[in-house]
Amino acid sequence: RVRREEVVVEDEKRDDFRFDLAATGQFYAGEGATRGGVSARPPLPWLQQVPRAFRDPIPLRANAFSEPPGEVHPLTAPDYARLADWLSAEPAVRRNFPRRFAPLARNPDFRRAVQARMAAHPEWDPVLNPPPAMPK
Repeated sequence: RVRREEVVVEDEKRDDFRFDLAATGQFYAGEGATRGGVSARPPLPWLQQVPRAFRDPIPLRANAFSEPPGEVHPLTAPDYARLADWLSAEPAVRRNFPRRFAPLARNPDFRRAVQARMAAHPEWDPVLNPPPAMPK
């Protein structure tokens, strides 16, 4: 949860040293025992000492998170139709897919779809048609 709050700069040892930075973009500067002050922008000599990467303005993002997030809906399990382009990719890309998508082989619809196109998916043969277990 993001909240906007004011920033208070104070020195516990001095009663006259307290500044409320309520407005966005305000700048406080003080040195040593001097009181310092608040300004709308940093003074130019100070700004020139800051590395360039730190001078870029950072966009305010609090408003982007002011609304609660929407409802989360679980994704449906992938099926052959959604994976067909990947499963038909060149062999170097699809080489590890049988291991990665092996749990899908338990789904009868997915299994039938791959078996119907075995000529295009030879790497799936050991997953769909494993060799018989050796007797002990």
